[in-house]
Amino acid sequence: MRSFSAAFTNACLVVLLLVVSNAAMAQEAKPTANTSGQYKIGVINRKQILDGYKKVKAEYEKLQAEVESRQAKIDELSSKIDAAKKAYEAEKDKLTPAERAEKETAIQNDYRDYQAKLASNQADIDTKEKTLMKAVFEEIDAAVDKIGASEGYHIILEGGGRTGAVYFSPTVDISQKVVDALNSGAPASPKAEEKPAAKTEKSKR
Repeated sequence: MRSFSAAFTNACLVVLLLVVSNAAMAQEAKPTANTSGQYKIGVINRKQILDGYKKVKAEYEKLQAEVESRQAKIDELSSKIDAAKKAYEAEKDKLTPAERAEKETAIQNDYRDYQAKLASNQADIDTKEKTLMKAVFEEIDAAVDKIGASEGYHIILEGGGRTGAVYFSPTVDISQKVVDALNSGAPASPKAEEKPAAKTEKSKR
């Protein structure tokens, strides 16, 4: 009878030790909360940040100035083609077949040049815009990371869209804090919804 009692006691001790051990491991796996036992959560609105980030507006103004400069050259070529067409229509009845062919070929060549420059300009502007926004998004991410690490946030969610937080209190919105950090130049290096793409003139039909 004593033997059975001793064995039962030992078994209980083993189970108790396992329970305590598992509880300790589970406690270690949990992220560390602050001294009040709460976790610090923040939310950002990327569109608000883009709208408030002064560099975005400045860079887009530079890009738009380049678009307008290139567009002026495209418009000049377009006017040249239109003038050549009108002149050809006005005098074609007086031209020999060879002269007509020569003028038609010149107009067609100018039109092909116009289309090529139009496509090239648009592709170049699109590439520059993508490069600009990539750098901006990297700067935003860097600012969020820096604020998260320096101010002890456990998680920062993205609000204002279908992904991220479905609901959050304005008290956890740190978007303006990110904007202030970006505008002060806090992030070391170069993530409104996206700005609309800068477009050059559509192809002439």
